[in-house]
Amino acid sequence: SSSIKMEALDIRGLEGGEHLVTINITDPASGKTSTTQDIFYIQQPDMATNLPMDSESIKRYRNQIKYIATAEEMQIFDSLPPTDKQGFILGFWKSRDTSPETEENEFMMDYFSRYNYAAKNFRGKDGGENSDMGRVFIIYGQPDDIERYEMQFQTKAYQVWQYFTGGGRHTFAFVDRNNEGIYTLVHSTVIEEIKNLVYF
Repeated sequence: SSSIKMEALDIRGLEGGEHLVTINITDPASGKTSTTQDIFYIQQPDMATNLPMDSESIKRYRNQIKYIATAEEMQIFDSLPPTDKQGFILGFWKSRDTSPETEENEFMMDYFSRYNYAAKNFRGKDGGENSDMGRVFIIYGQPDDIERYEMQFQTKAYQVWQYFTGGGRHTFAFVDRNNEGIYTLVHSTVIEEIKNLVYF
Protein backbone atom coordinates (compact mmCIF):
# COMPACT_ATOMS: atom_id res chain seq x y z
CA SER A 1 0.00 0.00 0.00
CA SER A 2 3.00 2.29 0.40
CA SER A 3 6.66 2.33 -0.53
CA ILE A 4 9.71 4.58 -0.31
CA LYS A 5 12.23 4.73 -3.14
CA MET A 6 15.20 7.07 -3.21
CA GLU A 7 16.73 8.15 -6.51
CA ALA A 8 19.38 10.68 -7.51
CA LEU A 9 19.58 13.05 -10.45
CA ASP A 10 22.87 13.89 -12.16
CA ILE A 11 22.66 17.69 -12.39
CA ARG A 12 26.14 18.20 -13.81
CA GLY A 13 25.88 20.27 -16.95
CA LEU A 14 22.66 22.00 -15.91
CA GLU A 15 22.80 25.77 -15.71
CA GLY A 16 22.38 27.52 -12.39
CA GLY A 17 18.95 28.79 -11.43
CA GLU A 18 15.46 27.36 -11.14
CA HIS A 19 14.53 23.97 -12.57
CA LEU A 20 11.40 21.83 -12.56
CA VAL A 21 11.47 18.06 -12.04
CA THR A 22 8.45 15.95 -12.99
CA ILE A 23 8.01 12.40 -11.70
CA ASN A 24 5.54 9.93 -13.21
CA ILE A 25 4.90 6.67 -11.35
CA THR A 26 2.85 3.79 -12.77
CA ASP A 27 1.69 0.73 -10.85
CA PRO A 28 2.21 -2.16 -13.29
CA ALA A 29 -0.43 -4.26 -11.53
CA SER A 30 -3.30 -1.78 -11.67
CA GLY A 31 -2.09 0.54 -14.40
CA LYS A 32 -2.77 3.55 -12.17
CA THR A 33 -0.45 6.50 -12.67
CA SER A 34 0.51 9.32 -10.34
CA THR A 35 2.40 12.49 -11.25
CA THR A 36 4.13 15.06 -9.07
CA GLN A 37 6.30 18.09 -9.74
CA ASP A 38 8.68 20.15 -7.66
CA ILE A 39 11.03 23.06 -8.21
CA PHE A 40 14.69 22.86 -7.32
CA TYR A 41 17.52 25.37 -7.56
CA ILE A 42 21.12 24.99 -8.61
CA GLN A 43 23.63 27.36 -7.11
CA GLN A 44 27.24 26.98 -8.16
CA PRO A 45 29.01 30.07 -6.89
CA ASP A 46 32.03 31.26 -8.79
CA MET A 47 35.02 31.29 -6.45
CA ALA A 48 35.84 34.78 -7.69
CA THR A 49 32.35 36.08 -6.92
CA ASN A 50 31.80 38.14 -3.80
CA LEU A 51 29.49 36.48 -1.30
CA PRO A 52 26.95 38.49 0.69
CA MET A 53 28.57 39.20 4.04
CA ASP A 54 25.77 40.78 6.04
CA SER A 55 25.14 39.46 9.55
CA GLU A 56 22.37 37.06 8.48
CA SER A 57 24.49 35.60 5.66
CA ILE A 58 27.43 35.09 8.01
CA LYS A 59 25.14 33.33 10.48
CA ARG A 60 23.88 31.10 7.65
CA TYR A 61 27.41 30.22 6.48
CA ARG A 62 28.37 29.26 10.03
CA ASN A 63 25.31 27.07 10.39
CA GLN A 64 26.06 25.36 7.09
CA ILE A 65 29.59 24.31 8.01
CA LYS A 66 29.17 23.50 11.72
CA TYR A 67 28.62 19.75 11.21
CA ILE A 68 31.80 19.12 9.22
CA ALA A 69 34.18 21.86 10.33
CA THR A 70 36.77 21.06 12.97
CA ALA A 71 36.71 22.82 16.32
CA GLU A 72 39.78 24.78 15.23
CA GLU A 73 38.11 25.86 11.98
CA MET A 74 35.02 27.05 13.85
CA GLN A 75 37.23 29.00 16.26
CA ILE A 76 39.08 30.64 13.37
CA PHE A 77 35.83 31.51 11.59
CA ASP A 78 34.38 33.10 14.72
CA SER A 79 37.54 35.12 15.35
CA LEU A 80 37.77 36.59 11.85
CA PRO A 81 36.34 40.02 11.01
CA PRO A 82 33.46 39.96 8.49
CA THR A 83 35.76 41.13 5.70
CA ASP A 84 37.91 37.99 6.07
CA LYS A 85 35.11 35.47 6.57
CA GLN A 86 34.39 35.35 2.81
CA GLY A 87 37.87 34.06 2.01
CA PHE A 88 37.55 31.50 4.78
CA ILE A 89 34.23 30.16 3.47
CA LEU A 90 35.43 29.94 -0.13
CA GLY A 91 38.63 28.24 0.99
CA PHE A 92 36.71 25.90 3.29
CA TRP A 93 34.68 24.43 0.44
CA LYS A 94 37.56 24.47 -2.03
CA SER A 95 39.75 22.45 0.36
CA ARG A 96 37.07 19.74 0.50
CA ASP A 97 36.61 19.43 -3.26
CA THR A 98 37.14 15.72 -3.91
CA SER A 99 37.66 16.30 -7.65
CA PRO A 100 39.46 19.64 -8.04
CA GLU A 101 40.18 18.86 -11.70
CA THR A 102 36.47 19.30 -12.53
CA GLU A 103 34.54 22.57 -12.72
CA GLU A 104 32.04 21.49 -10.07
CA ASN A 105 32.76 20.98 -6.39
CA GLU A 106 31.05 17.60 -6.06
CA PHE A 107 31.50 17.44 -2.29
CA MET A 108 29.89 20.84 -1.79
CA MET A 109 27.03 20.01 -4.16
CA ASP A 110 26.30 16.73 -2.37
CA TYR A 111 26.53 18.38 1.04
CA PHE A 112 24.14 21.20 0.17
CA SER A 113 21.75 18.72 -1.43
CA ARG A 114 21.52 16.90 1.91
CA TYR A 115 21.43 20.16 3.88
CA ASN A 116 18.53 21.53 1.82
CA TYR A 117 16.69 18.21 2.00
CA ALA A 118 17.01 18.21 5.79
CA ALA A 119 15.78 21.79 6.01
CA LYS A 120 12.71 20.92 3.95
CA ASN A 121 11.80 17.46 5.20
CA PHE A 122 12.56 17.32 8.93
CA ARG A 123 10.98 19.19 11.79
CA GLY A 124 12.90 21.05 14.47
CA LYS A 125 12.40 24.01 16.74
CA ASP A 126 15.13 25.88 14.83
CA GLY A 127 14.54 24.34 11.41
CA GLY A 128 14.93 20.84 10.03
CA GLU A 129 18.62 21.31 9.29
CA ASN A 130 19.22 21.90 13.02
CA SER A 131 17.19 18.92 14.22
CA ASP A 132 18.73 15.61 15.31
CA MET A 133 17.37 13.86 12.24
CA GLY A 134 18.59 16.69 10.03
CA ARG A 135 22.09 16.57 11.50
CA VAL A 136 22.38 12.81 11.06
CA PHE A 137 21.05 13.01 7.49
CA ILE A 138 23.46 15.83 6.59
CA ILE A 139 26.51 14.07 8.06
CA TYR A 140 25.80 10.44 7.16
CA GLY A 141 23.49 10.78 4.17
CA GLN A 142 20.34 8.89 3.24
CA PRO A 143 19.80 5.82 5.46
CA ASP A 144 19.87 2.44 3.75
CA ASP A 145 16.83 1.35 5.75
CA ILE A 146 14.24 3.17 7.88
CA GLU A 147 11.88 1.47 10.31
CA ARG A 148 8.94 3.64 11.37
CA TYR A 149 6.78 2.90 14.41
CA GLU A 150 3.64 4.83 15.24
CA MET A 151 2.71 5.92 18.74
CA GLN A 152 1.03 3.15 20.74
CA PHE A 153 -0.70 3.14 24.11
CA GLN A 154 2.53 2.97 26.13
CA THR A 155 5.10 3.71 23.42
CA LYS A 156 6.13 6.95 21.75
CA ALA A 157 6.47 7.12 17.98
CA TYR A 158 10.02 6.28 16.96
CA GLN A 159 12.21 5.55 13.97
CA VAL A 160 15.30 3.40 13.53
CA TRP A 161 17.72 4.34 10.76
CA GLN A 162 20.20 1.76 9.48
CA TYR A 163 23.37 2.43 7.52
CA PHE A 164 25.28 -0.40 5.85
CA THR A 165 28.78 0.83 4.98
CA GLY A 166 31.95 -1.13 4.28
CA GLY A 167 30.35 -4.32 5.50
CA GLY A 168 29.48 -2.69 8.81
CA ARG A 169 26.16 -1.62 10.23
CA HIS A 170 25.32 1.58 12.07
CA THR A 171 22.06 2.32 13.84
CA PHE A 172 20.38 5.57 14.88
CA ALA A 173 17.22 5.53 17.00
CA PHE A 174 14.99 8.61 17.20
CA VAL A 175 11.94 9.20 19.44
CA ASP A 176 9.12 11.71 19.06
CA ARG A 177 8.97 12.46 22.77
CA ASN A 178 6.29 15.15 22.65
CA ASN A 179 4.18 13.79 19.78
CA GLU A 180 4.93 16.87 17.66
CA GLY A 181 6.87 15.35 14.78
CA ILE A 182 10.24 16.40 16.20
CA TYR A 183 12.41 13.32 16.67
CA THR A 184 15.25 13.27 19.22
CA LEU A 185 18.27 11.02 18.79
CA VAL A 186 18.34 8.67 21.78
CA HIS A 187 20.81 5.98 20.71
CA SER A 188 23.41 5.20 18.07
CA THR A 189 26.04 2.54 17.50
CA VAL A 190 28.44 5.14 16.06
CA ILE A 191 31.26 5.75 18.54
CA GLU A 192 31.00 9.54 18.55
CA GLU A 193 27.21 9.54 18.98
CA ILE A 194 24.95 9.17 22.02
CA LYS A 195 24.65 5.73 23.59
CA ASN A 196 21.55 4.58 25.43
CA LEU A 197 20.51 0.94 25.41
CA VAL A 198 17.04 1.95 26.63
CA TYR A 199 15.62 3.93 23.73
CA PHE A 200 12.65 5.51 25.53
